[in-house]
Amino acid sequence: QSFDDVELRKGARSHSAAGAEAAARLIKNAGFNNFNLDLIVAFPDQTLEVLEQSVRKAIELEPTHLSTYLYRPDPGTVMAQQISRGYRKRVDVEQMLAADQLSRGLIEKAGYSEYMLGYFAKEPEHRCKGEEYYFSLQGDYIGFGSGAGSILGHHSFSNIPGNLHKFIADPLEFDTFVKFSPRQPF
Repeated sequence: QSFDDVELRKGARSHSAAGAEAAARLIKNAGFNNFNLDLIVAFPDQTLEVLEQSVRKAIELEPTHLSTYLYRPDPGTVMAQQISRGYRKRVDVEQMLAADQLSRGLIEKAGYSEYMLGYFAKEPEHRCKGEEYYFSLQGDYIGFGSGAGSILGHHSFSNIPGNLHKFIADPLEFDTFVKFSPRQPF
């Protein structure tokens, strides 16, 4: 989401910028030839300089795919609560546009092509096929994390977002487990 420790801390993220960088390097060194990094742009109080550093760090890690998401205050998150209580300013449209324009320009200059809003790939074969698999039910995919969903061998596994403690206690236990037929989706 960011390669800036201050932003990660303010957003109540449990990882550090160095940890995210190390994870991306591990993925590359493990031989994965296609991986994605997500960045959130236009965090409250984010400067364009800090955003530029995060985008440049993401590009430096050479993922085959980059996703950018404009910040929105999802109810229940720490940042949304801070905004609603007046501890942080709301992001205005001008800030969002400037952040989006800066990130898009840097990513495209690095050789990525935007094929869907906020989705950038180095090559066509590196485009995200998650939605394609999800809606066609013709392939497997694995999601990692407390709110992630996966489909493996016509079985859907998912967790309710926000159940991080339950996920940490038993990452192999799922909130939802459904077997389905490709002809009769769940």
